[in-house]
Amino acid sequence: MEITIIGGGIGGLTLANALKSMGINFHLFERASTLEQVGAGIGLSESALQIINKIGLYNRIAAKGKLVKKTILADKHLKSIRTIPTEGDGLCIDRTSLIDILSENLSSEDYSLNKNFQSFHKKNGNIIVEFSSGEKVEANLLIACDGINSSIRNKTYPLIQKRFSGQTIWRGISNLKLPLIFQNTYFELWGENLRFGICPMDDQRYYWYAVKRAPANEREKPTRSRQLLKNLFKNYAPIISQIIESSPKIIRDDMWDLEPHNFSWYIDNVVFLGDSIHATTPNLAQGGCQAIEDAYTLACVISKYGLTKNSFKIYEKLRRGKTTYIVDKSWQFGKLAHSSNPYFVNFNTFLIKYFIPNRFFINQYNRITDLTYLNEI
Repeated sequence: MEITIIGGGIGGLTLANALKSMGINFHLFERASTLEQVGAGIGLSESALQIINKIGLYNRIAAKGKLVKKTILADKHLKSIRTIPTEGDGLCIDRTSLIDILSENLSSEDYSLNKNFQSFHKKNGNIIVEFSSGEKVEANLLIACDGINSSIRNKTYPLIQKRFSGQTIWRGISNLKLPLIFQNTYFELWGENLRFGICPMDDQRYYWYAVKRAPANEREKPTRSRQLLKNLFKNYAPIISQIIESSPKIIRDDMWDLEPHNFSWYIDNVVFLGDSIHATTPNLAQGGCQAIEDAYTLACVISKYGLTKNSFKIYEKLRRGKTTYIVDKSWQFGKLAHSSNPYFVNFNTFLIKYFIPNRFFINQYNRITDLTYLNEI
């Protein structure tokens, strides 16, 4: 076996698809009994969609999602504060559908389930990976795609610790018919130091999220989430309560990231990808997108230069600057939108509405969606 991938989430599955399309041998190991991901919806930026197209899956993903052509920041009454200018379309899709499409392109020989990573060590220049069952596999390269709580990173870089944003997020998918203004438009509502985002996945299903300041690990009983949120957003436009009420399942998570660091993205023949090395808060909807970009970049570099340290060095050099920028900007956005001082948030809203030029948003959009670095491979 040449390449062992640990983790069957968006990053790991995209990497598997990219390697498969390039004729590179790999095997993916996932600790769960199925290839699935806990969550609700996910936004895919223009750049992520371009990469999805490069690995031949765009049509299937586009058929299951909804193109998003406009982004509007609004107040709690749905009155527009600012239309955020962009120069391309994104897409919103159910995470389950995305994982299904990424996995159905693989054969049963490409991956193994119920494989809980335990440890690894080097032997004769290769990597021996051991699972909790006692099973061992040998590979030329180990790629960590095991998320923000990466066991591989924790064993390799114990000094890299998660950073808590001071915010918590609820996510859900609502089933209802909304007015035409919600079609092809991503709304984020601000008010009372809260945020509520709505993004269409089709004509009658909408991904939504709600964000507030909260201490880490604060939880209500799952059966109480719906009523808690309806009380929390009771002063928002009535449609918000309807969206919450029409959601069969609501998931709550705290918002963490990995503060940008100086540790390398590879050590010998162990390489990190996505949240395992540069996890970001979801404020810019870029976590999954950047894992997709990592995966395709790494596959292209391996295809051209082989399984060498120089390949991994090129991969990190191409990707590190962009991901650091996104982690920093997402963190800053969260602090701008939520503060212990409500006057600070009101002042920022005023600046966004009247003083920040369109060019600022366009430049940020272009930097986030830029793929010209791929030309350097």
